[in-house]
Amino acid sequence: MDISRSHCSQCEHNDEYKKDDQTDSDMVTTLSKEKGWITEYLYQYKSFWFTPAAIRGVEKAQQCFKVQPTDILLSTFPKSGTTWFKALIFSFMNRDPSVMSSCCKIVYVFRETKDVLVSNWHHMTKLRQKELPSFPIEDVFDLFCKGVSHYGPFWDHILGYWKETLGYPDKASLENPESVLFLTYEDMKKDPIVCITKLAKFFGKPFSLEEKREGVVLFCKGASHFRPFWDHILGYWKASLENPESVLLLTYEDMKKDQIVCITKLAKFLGKPFSLEEKREGVVLFCKGASHFRPFWDHILGYWKASLENPESVIFLTYEDMKKDPIVCITKLAKFLGKPFSLEEKREGVV
Repeated sequence: MDISRSHCSQCEHNDEYKKDDQTDSDMVTTLSKEKGWITEYLYQYKSFWFTPAAIRGVEKAQQCFKVQPTDILLSTFPKSGTTWFKALIFSFMNRDPSVMSSCCKIVYVFRETKDVLVSNWHHMTKLRQKELPSFPIEDVFDLFCKGVSHYGPFWDHILGYWKETLGYPDKASLENPESVLFLTYEDMKKDPIVCITKLAKFFGKPFSLEEKREGVVLFCKGASHFRPFWDHILGYWKASLENPESVLLLTYEDMKKDQIVCITKLAKFLGKPFSLEEKREGVVLFCKGASHFRPFWDHILGYWKASLENPESVIFLTYEDMKKDPIVCITKLAKFLGKPFSLEEKREGVV
């Protein structure tokens, strides 16, 4: 992930909000408006409430977005577990490279109303334009109950998808109610394995007996070493945004795609940027893997993996361990070669 790009995108997003009322005045003059959560006003467009920028996005989506049979659409009211479910869906849809052959799938996640309200208030307060007056929870509550909230009314948003799951006959798109799955945030917290299993089955990717034995479901749930997988990642990602001098977040994919950029970034972060002389002498190229025999880490990892898979055939030692404690390494090597030192040899100092 390009953190600087992400930060710039957020800045541009905030700037766009600030320009909404000026640049979109013609578009919104005919629309009903109410006090806004982030901007000065929210505008009612086709029964739901948006900022002018969001209205433009909706119009563009309606004009240009074409659903593909392999698409999965995750739908939630804001602050209802969207990030959590995006991570989960990505996790088990990428267990193997196969592509779904079924029609487009929609997952809707519902969250307890009061929790959505409070979470939205905290979130929107952080994004609210600084020049606007404070936004007390009492005002938020009144607007929310009236249906005036981003992408609201809240219950219309939910019930639209709930009806889809029931297959209401008055809606032309409901010929395939099995294409919409309705889950709740609370059920996910209470019994994640049941929800994850249901979600995987809905996608046509049910967990096999082997995957269940190997703990794939538990991994998706978060029961892995150290801490839940996505909590582990997001903790460091947030830290990298708050303290970029202390935490650097890199991705395996970026490293494979452009090693020199990542290695240069890493060296600079560690306070050890490559000098012009080092660049000329090929230090960066070596780190990238352009050296004799094969890329350095591929060379090492190939043997390291072999030592784990076939410990009787491959032994993995380090130069540093050999310098630090040669007797331990030599004893280990002799045993590996089927020539362990006898007690007599040890007494006589052969080692």
